[in-house]
Amino acid sequence: MHQKGFSLVELLVVVAIIGVLAGVGIVGYDRYVNNARIKVAIQNYETVSRAVGFELTVANNELSSAVNEVQSDGTATGNKISSTTTCNDFLFSVKEHFAEFKNPWNPSLEAITVDTVGQSSHRQGQIQLVCYSMFGNFGNGGGCPIGMDACRVLVINYLKDRGRWNTTDGLCGGTMSPGTTDLTETQSDCVWIKFFGGNKRATEAEAQADCGNPSPWYIQNSTIAADAGGACGGSSGQPCS
Repeated sequence: MHQKGFSLVELLVVVAIIGVLAGVGIVGYDRYVNNARIKVAIQNYETVSRAVGFELTVANNELSSAVNEVQSDGTATGNKISSTTTCNDFLFSVKEHFAEFKNPWNPSLEAITVDTVGQSSHRQGQIQLVCYSMFGNFGNGGGCPIGMDACRVLVINYLKDRGRWNTTDGLCGGTMSPGTTDLTETQSDCVWIKFFGGNKRATEAEAQADCGNPSPWYIQNSTIAADAGGACGGSSGQPCS
């Protein structure tokens, strides 16, 4: 009995169907992986945020901390952070404490960077810690002891390159930086931002006085940490180069 095989056209149709199914599967897998990375980035951000809030409360109440104090140059002081630790050193201590947190999009890089550089220079997966009294530039209040109620910390989680400046107009999903308001947290598809510390003072002079008039008051960290991938090159609205 003669057995009929597949024609060339039938084989081509089968190959085409397999190709379509494979393409759909790859797209679905890529979406799954990216969503998983976003979840990890948010979990890291929430863990760091809880730690920052908890340690500020500990310092405000003159309680003992379990976090080692680290200076901005990476040198450990041999002490635990305390109410007299400056905001700037506190952030570097937090960075060191969570050094095992990696960038979900590039696990060879650390997630946390302590710097006073604008959002548009940050990479997807970075968590920026910055002292910010909400007067002028990032870094204002860097010399404020964390035991003072006027100490204020900003935690920024970058879910996309450049945060809210992932778009050319600086608006991602209609959400902008807290700016000069007392907004506690703001979220969008591009960036999550949260403030910690006491209430914003009416003037910078009042904030300085309530911090004990520290010198310096403003501490600049103008370089994004190399171990976190460094700065994002290129212009607003474009992926990092």
